[in-house]
Amino acid sequence: MLGKNNQQQKSRRVTERQSRYKEYKSGKFWVTAGTTILFGGLLFFAGSTNLVKADTVGNVDVAQTSESVADSDGEQLQQKEVALETPKAAVTTETEAADADVTNPEPAATPKTQPVEEDVTNSEPSAKAPSTAEQSNEAVKQDLGNASDAQVNEVKETAKQAYVDTGTNQVITRSDATAAVSPDDLTNVVDATASFNVPKNTDLHYTYVHRDLTQVQGAHAWKGAAYAAAIAMDAKGVDTAGQAYYIDEWMPDYAFQYLLWYTNFRAQYSTITLFRDNFTKNSLANVTKIYVTEGSQSTSGSGLQYYMALMSMASMEGLQYATNLKEIYMVPNLSVSQTIFKDAFMNGNLWDIGALKNLNKLSSVIINFFVINDVTALGNKPNLTTLNLSYNQIADLSALQSDTNPALDLSKGFIQQHILLQPITLRTGTTAYETPSFIIKDLLANNLPITAFDNKNNLEYPKLYPSTSSGGNVDPITLSWFNLLPDSTTMYGNFSTLWKDPNSDYNGWIIQPYLFKENVGNVIVDYAYLKSDMSQLNLSPTSVLAGDVNTQFDLNSNTNVMTQFSNIIGKGYKYSYIILDGTGLYSDYLANNGLANKVNTTGTYTDTARNMTLIFVKDSKINVSFVYNDTDGTQKPILDGSGNPLTGTATGNPTTPFPVSNVLLEFPEYKFNSIQVSTDGVNWTTLDPAAKTIPFGDENLQVKVIYDVITKTAINIKYVEKGTDKLLDFKSDTGNVGDQYTATAPATITKNGVIYNLIDSDSATITLVKDNNTIQFNYEISQGTITEHFIDADGNVLLPDVTLTGNSGSAYKVTPDQTITVDGKTYTFKTVTSNSAPLEVLYTGDHRDITLVYVLVPETPGGGGEVTPPVVTPPTTEPEPTPEPTPEPTSEPTPDPANPGEEQPGETPDDPIIDSTDGAKPVTKDTNATEINNAKAVKAVKATKVQQASILPQTDETNSTGILALGLAMFSVLLGMLGIRRKHE
Repeated sequence: MLGKNNQQQKSRRVTERQSRYKEYKSGKFWVTAGTTILFGGLLFFAGSTNLVKADTVGNVDVAQTSESVADSDGEQLQQKEVALETPKAAVTTETEAADADVTNPEPAATPKTQPVEEDVTNSEPSAKAPSTAEQSNEAVKQDLGNASDAQVNEVKETAKQAYVDTGTNQVITRSDATAAVSPDDLTNVVDATASFNVPKNTDLHYTYVHRDLTQVQGAHAWKGAAYAAAIAMDAKGVDTAGQAYYIDEWMPDYAFQYLLWYTNFRAQYSTITLFRDNFTKNSLANVTKIYVTEGSQSTSGSGLQYYMALMSMASMEGLQYATNLKEIYMVPNLSVSQTIFKDAFMNGNLWDIGALKNLNKLSSVIINFFVINDVTALGNKPNLTTLNLSYNQIADLSALQSDTNPALDLSKGFIQQHILLQPITLRTGTTAYETPSFIIKDLLANNLPITAFDNKNNLEYPKLYPSTSSGGNVDPITLSWFNLLPDSTTMYGNFSTLWKDPNSDYNGWIIQPYLFKENVGNVIVDYAYLKSDMSQLNLSPTSVLAGDVNTQFDLNSNTNVMTQFSNIIGKGYKYSYIILDGTGLYSDYLANNGLANKVNTTGTYTDTARNMTLIFVKDSKINVSFVYNDTDGTQKPILDGSGNPLTGTATGNPTTPFPVSNVLLEFPEYKFNSIQVSTDGVNWTTLDPAAKTIPFGDENLQVKVIYDVITKTAINIKYVEKGTDKLLDFKSDTGNVGDQYTATAPATITKNGVIYNLIDSDSATITLVKDNNTIQFNYEISQGTITEHFIDADGNVLLPDVTLTGNSGSAYKVTPDQTITVDGKTYTFKTVTSNSAPLEVLYTGDHRDITLVYVLVPETPGGGGEVTPPVVTPPTTEPEPTPEPTPEPTSEPTPDPANPGEEQPGETPDDPIIDSTDGAKPVTKDTNATEINNAKAVKAVKATKVQQASILPQTDETNSTGILALGLAMFSVLLGMLGIRRKHE
């Protein structure tokens, strides 16, 4: 094992060799030199084939290694509705809940008419095209001609409001759909260079297009990762079932087999044939390092075979069984590369290092001059202290941030990367194009700043590939290109971009070849990862589809789209079954503002470019625990029926927020308190009580549902008479300490015939405590009123109303006068109306009316004669009053008929209840007496009406027998003039 000093010396040797061969940089370097290398010679056995060109790879039959690319056979982009409110898996009390994965739909049918000479290409840029709604025939379209971006944005703002007001999709276009911004608005502008060096007819190392493991050099016996993993660790020789060598079924790349034999097993097996006959998975257990020396590589003989094996191998699949591997050193001999390829910096074919994922004893990895793009397998390596991946095709370093060994320096070891994208086809006449730097990410997954590249500093390494288009920065990560020089018959034009990480030596170039074609339409496909905060991160270079206008396209039938799709799925992302046009922003889709609409995978090429964004998500988990606040101040788990802590798990993503109601469980001995969330299980944040959902995070989320122990307590509810505290009613109840308790009270309570009215609010709320939970409502005795009305048989009012008031439950009795005189006319009581209250009953808590009906007594001609009053039977039978003792007669002066208004000696005049000068007014008299005599009030009113000068004496007064006889004589004379005074009780 090399010590630290030896490791440093080895890294320095790499750098020195790189400098030593700069004199060879006069040829075509890492683009044309990226031509795929075939491992030939006598050792190349039958059954091997030449590399299949990228544009002939099947739709979904792309690189599927056990680590770097997932098994995605049959995965399609066909639309499938995904619920946005309800997750696919609710919280359960099991250890794991079912995943919320959406079942893959059936493959979409291939359209009968294919695009003419369709060019499905891959692009780092994301050209911005106007929004095209799914129901475009229903949209309002506006073509702005060759308008500026400012003009377009102004119209778009108006269109947004129009969409809100009308619900009709708005489509804004301009003649030059790819026009971005004016060159005057750009910074860091470079001019186009007429230097065309990207060949059209050469098999190049495109960064995102790789051969499938069934197509790597060898016996083509690969049957998939699952089949390979099932092969016994000691299986060797020929698999009779598969009619192939076992080694070819789990280590499919013959060039890698040869390299491994030549480097590590030549002493044990003298020939490659013996090696293949006897080699097993177990044989790798003793491999601790793979070190490719310069001296073993040469320009002839076995050294050439060894060099060609190194340069032509594409995959390390099978190396995962070298569980004790600690060191890898693979660097081509630059002198041999210069001799063989006329290019010292020739890149080998190795791209798949997924087999290193679980080799956690690795301490040193140096692999230079290959086409490695995905470094995920080198993450989470606790023992890694040396890492150098210079001169590869790495576009994203973020997977390495999980390597936290303090001896590992990730600020160096990543120089001179190059990203070669598949050519894009643009409509002839396109004058501008816009590209973001979404595929270049640093250790923190941030987009790195970019600039257009013209090699004005005369850099040696990329000197052949300045941009053939003028360009400049719209912002630090976005470029706008203009003055696009046309491609030639044999060479592509190219947008060339330079990036440099300010925090490390990570730098490189992006080469985007392009060509022009007449009468083509473009569909620009982006691949976006939707984060939990609704922001989006592009995952892969843009695919620019091209086809003749009015022909059909289908994303499911496009090789490049499906390749990108499978690569993304292989990195652990999940397809959401959502494709958006326009801005492609999921936030616009949720806002329903018309700027991003869900569309299908198929469509028609048009003169105007169309944007389509595939939305990807990452499933994360919500791990739920249930606890209660104990009386000792700690939180303790709530246990299930088996005595284990109650937990639950839900799986979802930002498109499926998790309902809070799913975790609000009810327990007889606990009551809900709150919910807290945490990403690390240490720092907790209380969820807003009004929150309806818990969003899935980018990482797993801890959710703690907190309860309080229920303590029962008694509640007393009292209903009392205010002032006396007389208990009118009482109720008892129980509740939980800490809960809010609300009691209500009736508006009235009747007790012993007395009605009491509520004088407080009809409800009261308290927070329950352990003791003394009392709620009291106060009442008072209600007041009742009786109003007497005096009318004739025709309903005409004869006298003003008389109103009597008394406490609820007290008695009243109305005895009507049998005759009354109004305006000189005499009326006799006849009856009460049918809707009148009883003449004798108890006061209630409301108002009652008694209407007394009187009839006119006809006048007797001559004023003489005796009138017999009619006998009136009231409609209600009144109880006979208890006879009162007859008072002893007292002497009473005889009134003087000549002066009836003069007060007689010994007589106390009645108090008038109303003032006769005010006219007839209602009379009100309060009394709680058992019997009410209102005769004085009635007589006073009658006296006012007939303008009598004085108040008549009481009819129940007595005198001597002589006086009584005289009174009877006078009565017969005055009978036609005077009414009969009756006692009114």
